[in-house]
Amino acid sequence: MKEYKVVPFNARVTSIYANGSAAEQLQSLINEYAAQGWEYVGLDKMETVIPPESGCFGFNSRPGFRNIHTVAVFRR
Repeated sequence: MKEYKVVPFNARVTSIYANGSAAEQLQSLINEYAAQGWEYVGLDKMETVIPPESGCFGFNSRPGFRNIHTVAVFRR
């Protein structure tokens, strides 16, 4: 039976060479987990929904929103 691990992946990009920097960060993450015996499967998107909060009599109410997270999937 396969075991899976899903970890957040958010590249921190601060230069004009964004693609190279993001790729290097992903490569580093893959190498880190490969050293622990995990095989890289791929990147995926995961969406979460935060419901709205009505507050008390409308005060401090907050609209709902969606978050999209990028995750790296590994298996062994």
